[in-house]
Amino acid sequence: MGIKKKQNTFSDAKKLQYHGNSENPDIKIFVSHRIDLDSATIDNPLYIPVRCGAVYDERCNIPILGDNTGDHISEKRESFCEYTVQYWAWKNCKADYYGLCHYRRYLSFSDVMYPEWNEQRFAAEPDISRKTAQKYGLLNSRAMIQEIKKYDVISSITYETSNVNVTPVAYTVRDLFLRHPGLLTSNADINTMVEIVKEKFPQYYKPLKDELNSPYHRGFNCFIMKRELFNQMCEFEFGVLFELEDRFKLKIWSDTSKREIGYLGEILYGAFIRWLQTENIYRFKEKQIVLFIDTHRKKRSIQFYQKAKRMLAKILPAYRCSLRLEQKFIQQQMLVQSLCSRIDTLSTEVRRLNQREISTFWIQPKHYESDVASCKREFWSHYPKAEGDLRTVQKANTVLLKTLKRICDKIGVSFWMHGGSLIGALRHEGFVPWDDDIDIAMMRADYLKVQDYLASSEMYAITEYYYIGIGTKSYRFRRTDIDSNCFVDIFLYDNYNVSNGDALVDWRQLTHYKAYLKKQAIDMCHDMNMHPHEPMLREFPELKEQLDTLFEKYIRRTQGEQSSKWVVWGIENNYEDQRAFAWNHGRIFAKDDIFPLKEFIFEGELFFVPSSYEKYAFAEYGIDYLEIPKNMGESVHWNQFFASSEQMDLAKQILQDGIKGELP
Repeated sequence: MGIKKKQNTFSDAKKLQYHGNSENPDIKIFVSHRIDLDSATIDNPLYIPVRCGAVYDERCNIPILGDNTGDHISEKRESFCEYTVQYWAWKNCKADYYGLCHYRRYLSFSDVMYPEWNEQRFAAEPDISRKTAQKYGLLNSRAMIQEIKKYDVISSITYETSNVNVTPVAYTVRDLFLRHPGLLTSNADINTMVEIVKEKFPQYYKPLKDELNSPYHRGFNCFIMKRELFNQMCEFEFGVLFELEDRFKLKIWSDTSKREIGYLGEILYGAFIRWLQTENIYRFKEKQIVLFIDTHRKKRSIQFYQKAKRMLAKILPAYRCSLRLEQKFIQQQMLVQSLCSRIDTLSTEVRRLNQREISTFWIQPKHYESDVASCKREFWSHYPKAEGDLRTVQKANTVLLKTLKRICDKIGVSFWMHGGSLIGALRHEGFVPWDDDIDIAMMRADYLKVQDYLASSEMYAITEYYYIGIGTKSYRFRRTDIDSNCFVDIFLYDNYNVSNGDALVDWRQLTHYKAYLKKQAIDMCHDMNMHPHEPMLREFPELKEQLDTLFEKYIRRTQGEQSSKWVVWGIENNYEDQRAFAWNHGRIFAKDDIFPLKEFIFEGELFFVPSSYEKYAFAEYGIDYLEIPKNMGESVHWNQFFASSEQMDLAKQILQDGIKGELP
């Protein structure tokens, strides 16, 4: 590393000795500090500042503990980051509760959820001062102790990966770490980590896979947890990280990637917290992180200046006014920083779009009389199909689609291609090359006939899923004899008479009530420390009953109007209530726009599409289906459903079986 190693002998025995009892547990929250920055500390006995990588610290008489005494890995600072402090605390300190945070990032102990400063949902303050620390409850050790005692684990809140400014959009934790500059070098490193966990710590294998495929990330290693859980987490994390280090010995690191092991550790941390939650026996609490932007320790001259400012503010009204202006200016600077970050992201997106337009520019017309639409169709006709595992999944889902078609033909009902599958039929005569699932739509009466017909089948069924976060109930046709993530999504439409004003108001009232139930569900998730994106209602039987009652009430009021001239998207599909009656967003169609259905080729076989298929596709996406989409090249569900080798094996089995056996 080019820095002379130095063994620091500084030790604060009083802080490190165990002083807990049954009534007052010993709580030690270790704060990782940089060795190249003289940072301010918080005056609270619960916090123990520790210099990360202290073995390389050449400064003298630094009044902060180092991670280079006893059993330590201080020399691994550049690759393990704050994990050197965590390891040192694990091996050298005894406590009832162990915590870890960063010299700039602390868990807030305020009851207030402050405005989110960035996409990671941080609260932010210009600097660390007594006032700002007190604002977030970081000085009241007694109150902190009382709250910490109530829980087994306190961790930071999660945030949506898709909100992070990376291009293309990161829909999962895996995407976030691969697409964010300077984090990971390749997907192979993640897969290596997964292999190690599967071999050495199989109990965390599924939580790790779920974490990688989750659209929510926790990160930042800010936590407080009981001793036994902390020990368990350290055994897991360092067992994997040391093995990774051993396997990466021959790897050449760049300046931006040398901290990769530390970043992989963040994923392991998220997986461990996920495992704790799935065990459902631990008391868990989430808290907001507060970021202190400027943490430099103030020199005496600066401290004198600040005291003078406070004194002048007490006696001079004009000076108080100037201080308010100064504070407003600082807040504006913070806002400008945030806006600049977003502008940079937008600029990157614009450059990417321009580059994509250049690289996929419509081919030169062969004749001057050729129109642009013909050029676009010719471009898409030559666009290469998917390959490898993605193509295998597409073919497996096609087998299920063709199976469903034969069932519908047998009982005299029909469906039509919907969403991305409709675009694929119109533009590619098959799958959109980067799509991985199939969407169809059908009238509710036809769906009920299919459902009744499949009741006697032991191989095929339609399963129902409730998505709490968006308040929907979805239907999927799939094989039931194997646990595969291959399926066909079914969206329902109902007859509707929009000329009846009372019916319109009634439908809106039902929609608003569903929105209320959705909010209630999300609140319940938060109370139970669950993620609202999970498509489960096992833990909410009463809410499930209310939603089903609402759906049944809606269905009773819309069925039987076969003579109506309109169809409306089923209420269980509607997840954008504010656009429920926007005529240009695919919610309501004239029956003439759907029927009679037309036929287009999809993966070598004819399937139905709406009569006014161009209007239908535009209503769904808001752009002409021949245009280049923003998500070009992104397989949205790939990491969520098919990232594991087990699911790929099941997809291959479906493909090999074909339409298996006699249809029921």
